[in-house]
Amino acid sequence: MASRPWVTPAQVKAYTDLPDVAARTDAKLAVDIQRAEAYIIKYCHQDFSGEEYTTIPADVATADIILSEYYAHKQGSIGKYKSETFDDWSYTSGESEYLVQTLGIDGLLDPYVETSASGKFNMRLRKL
Repeated sequence: MASRPWVTPAQVKAYTDLPDVAARTDAKLAVDIQRAEAYIIKYCHQDFSGEEYTTIPADVATADIILSEYYAHKQGSIGKYKSETFDDWSYTSGESEYLVQTLGIDGLLDPYVETSASGKFNMRLRKL
């Protein structure tokens, strides 16, 4: 049974090239890791606590690190927007405005997604 947290703040800091993530405190990175693991558990429909998972799979740990880095960078860049105004319109953009789906972690997590029956069934009757 793999215990949480699956990765450490030191592993996230070792992976990242972003200065705001590297400067983030371990306590804040621990919260980012917790958020990433909650997303992975929801995505995979399992918490990797089964007997077959004595340790967390490498692909899941890698996805956890990437997603934790994303959450840390997103929190570090709140309020840092670039804005320009041209005559009648203005343009505002943030450097970290991208979705979790663009991170490419679905390829790492897809082999571990458990599909379960919904527990519902449809019954159709017709007159003979």
